[in-house]
Amino acid sequence: MAPGPPLLYSAEAEQGVIGAALYDNAVVGRVEGLEPRHFREPLYVDLWAEITTLVKRGRLAEPISLASTFAADPRMIEMGGLDHLGELFSRAPPVAAAISQARLLGELSARRELITVGEQMMAAARDTGIGIHDTLSTAEKLVGELARGAEPGEASLIPARGAAEATLAELSAEIAQGKPKGMMTGLRCIDRRLGGLKPGHLIVIAGRPSMGKSGLARQGAIGGAARNPRHLFPFFCLEMNRREMSERNLSELSYRDRDTEEVAYRDLDKLPAHELKKLDELLWQIPANFILDDTATLSVAYVRRRCFALRKRGPIGAVFIDYLQIMQRPKAEGRNDAAVIGEMTAELKRLARELDCAVVLLSQLSRGVESREDKRPMLSDLRESGSIEQDANSVLFPFREVYYVERAEPEPGPKHVAWEDNVAMLQRRMDVICAKNRGGPVGTDRQEYFAEYDAITDIPEERL
Repeated sequence: MAPGPPLLYSAEAEQGVIGAALYDNAVVGRVEGLEPRHFREPLYVDLWAEITTLVKRGRLAEPISLASTFAADPRMIEMGGLDHLGELFSRAPPVAAAISQARLLGELSARRELITVGEQMMAAARDTGIGIHDTLSTAEKLVGELARGAEPGEASLIPARGAAEATLAELSAEIAQGKPKGMMTGLRCIDRRLGGLKPGHLIVIAGRPSMGKSGLARQGAIGGAARNPRHLFPFFCLEMNRREMSERNLSELSYRDRDTEEVAYRDLDKLPAHELKKLDELLWQIPANFILDDTATLSVAYVRRRCFALRKRGPIGAVFIDYLQIMQRPKAEGRNDAAVIGEMTAELKRLARELDCAVVLLSQLSRGVESREDKRPMLSDLRESGSIEQDANSVLFPFREVYYVERAEPEPGPKHVAWEDNVAMLQRRMDVICAKNRGGPVGTDRQEYFAEYDAITDIPEERL
C-alpha cells in the first residue's frame, strides 16, 4: 500500500505505543487488536510484530530480547542502532496515554486505507466494461471490510472482572507503598477533599473577580511541584504574564521566609536594590519543575501540543489553565456558546486522560451572583454551566466574603464599629466550596488567604 499523506502519520504515537509495550508487556493486552498494519514506519511494523509474538509465547519483550533480531537491520542502524530501542523504552508514556495513542494509530491507518479504497472505487467506476451493479457491490464490500477493521477493536474493551482485578492490585500497591491517590499540594481543600490532583481528572476552579481563584491555582501548582519533584507542573497563565506571576511568587517567598521582610507583590517595583538582592537569595525555593507559559493566544490545541512536547522532559503531574472564557475558541459553525465551551471542556478532559494527569481549569462565574443577597456561588452560576459541570470531576469555588462586606461600609457610628470588627475577622478567610466531587463528599474547607502576598495556607485544626 502506498504511503499516505504526511498528516496521516504520527511518529510520536507509534514510538509511544512500542515504548510502553517494551516498558510493560501488559500493554500489549490492553491494546489487543492493534496490528502491525496499523503502523506506517516499516521498522515499527516489524518491531510490533516481534513484540506481540514474544508476548503471546509467554516470553519477555524488552530491548535486550529484540537486539539479536534487529541489531543488523539497516533501518535500525539508520535510526541510531540499538540505542533507539533504549530511547523508546526510557521515554515510554503512561499506559493510559499509550492506549489513546493506539486508538490514534487505528484511526490514521483507517484513513490511509480509505484513500486506497477510494482510488480503487474511482478506477472501478471508470471501467465501463463492468456492470454498474457489480461495481456498486464491489464498492460496498470494500467499504464494509474497511469499517470492520477500522481500529484496534479491543483497545478499550476489558472484561469487568479483569478491570476489577487490576483495580484491586492497584489499591493493594497503594496501601503497601503508602501512595496517595493524587499529587499532594499542601492545601487541605485539594489534598483532603479531592484526594489530591488525581490523574485523568478535570478539576474546575471557578469564581468571580477578586475571589482568589488564580491564587488558589498558583498555590496548588507550586505546592504540587514542590512535593512532587519528579513531575512537571505547567501553568498556562493567559490571565497574567510571566512578570505578574513572578511578582506573586517572589512576594509569597518574602512572606514565608522568616528572615526576610514581607513585601506585597504590588510594592515590589518600589524596593531598593539591596532589598531586591535579599529576594534573589530566595529564588532557589521556587521549584524548577513549576513551568510558566504566558502565550498571548491560548487554545486547547496549543495546550495539547505544548504538554506533549513538555512530556519528553518528564512526566506531567498536573496542567493548570487560567482561564477558560478568555481562551481562543474553535469555530462556532452555527453552534451556541455553550456547545463551543462543551467541546473545549470535553477536549481538556480527554487530554487529562491521555497525559494521565490532572487538568486544573479556571473559569469565570456569571454576574448573577452579584444580584443575590447570598453571594456564595452555586453550580448554576458557572458560565455555560451545563458542559463545564458535566465534564468536571470536581468543581471548587473560592469565596471571600470580605470582598462584599468591605463594599457595604455603613456611615460612622455603632454600625461602623461592628462593620470594622467583621472586616477584621473575615480579612484572611477564604472558603473553598466544593460543589461537585465525583467519588467523594462535597462541602466547604476554610483556608487562610494573605491577599497582598497571594499566599494561601491551611488553618491549624485547633482554629477551625
